[in-house]
Amino acid sequence: MRSSTNLLILSLFLVLSLVGIWNHEIWLDESHHWLLARDSDTFADFLRNTRFEGHPILWNILLFIITRFTSDPLWMQVVHVLIASGAIWVFLRNTSFNFWFK
Repeated sequence: MRSSTNLLILSLFLVLSLVGIWNHEIWLDESHHWLLARDSDTFADFLRNTRFEGHPILWNILLFIITRFTSDPLWMQVVHVLIASGAIWVFLRNTSFNFWFK
């Protein structure tokens, strides 16, 4: 039963998140990182462009990889939902909280 409860909660999170990104307008802070990754021609150019960024570079590297395949920022949001869903799954699997607390 515990596994099915976790799957139900994760499914609810996924559905709400996907509806959310479908209706979410990209803001300046999100578009800045997307455009930084998209408009860098090479990885060296990308590293040079991000040297003054205050954010950790791992997210920007993921965005750089995504922009090599598509120019649609929706995929940035999809990757974010997948990462968040993975974190939710780890939380649900490793806690012994009851259903309502989860």
